[in-house]
Amino acid sequence: SLTIPMAIGAFTASYLAGFLAFGMPAGLVVRETVFVSMMQGTLGAPTALALALASRLLLTAAEFGAAAPFLLSSPERTRAQV
Repeated sequence: SLTIPMAIGAFTASYLAGFLAFGMPAGLVVRETVFVSMMQGTLGAPTALALALASRLLLTAAEFGAAAPFLLSSPERTRAQV
């Protein structure tokens, strides 16, 4: 059965592997591959893949959400306020 330390370890290892994969934008495919390879013995490959993809989607949405205020503000309005 999956434990919290196992989940944290797999997520952290896969995130770091993706971060260090300089040739891949945002660690694309690397992060998911590491996560699935670490979790497939515990969860099974289909469930591990579903979690890896859900993680990618949620992290991407969070990054866009954090960037949205800056992307939506106009440079002219920002310069006028300074």
